[in-house]
This record gives sequence, C-alpha cells and structure tokens, in this order.
Amino acid sequence: MAASAAAALAHALLTARAIENQMYVIACNATGRTGDDHFFGHLAIIDPWGEWIAEGGESEEIITGCIDLALVQQVRQRIPVFKDRRPELYEL
Repeated sequence: MAASAAAALAHALLTARAIENQMYVIACNATGRTGDDHFFGHLAIIDPWGEWIAEGGESEEIITGCIDLALVQQVRQRIPVFKDRRPELYEL
C-alpha cells in the first residue's frame, strides 16, 4: 500500500474511532523506513466530534494541542450511545 493510501486510510479510521468512542484519540506513528516497511508519520490529535486538532507530517516531529475534557461529557450527553450498553450479556 502506498504511503498516501495508508495515510488516507489511517485518517478515516482514526476519525471513526474518535467519533464512535466519543473521546479524544491521540495517535502516533513512526516515520521513514525499517527494512521493507515504510512508515508515513502523520501523528494526530482528534477530538470526540472527529475534528483534527493537530497533525504531524512525514518527518520526525512533536505536535501539541489543547484538549477539553468537558467536551467529552458534552458529546456523551448529546448523543448518549453508551446508555444502551448491556455488559451483563457479555461478561464471563
């Protein structure tokens, strides 16, 4: 898979994880080559609505961003997906 295709796939999946779990996602990735493996970087911070707060590029770097933990509660109150959980059905 080309680096650009892998980056696009990672972008979609990370956005989905943030939205479906209603939480911030902080993702890291290596960059460069190790043997036959190519790593494309693009570390990221994504909020519970799926908005990208910060994203790195293809070189080594550190990104920063501000997260608001109150936003997690606001999202979860507005769309209460976790209230329908039934953990008693899948406990061992």
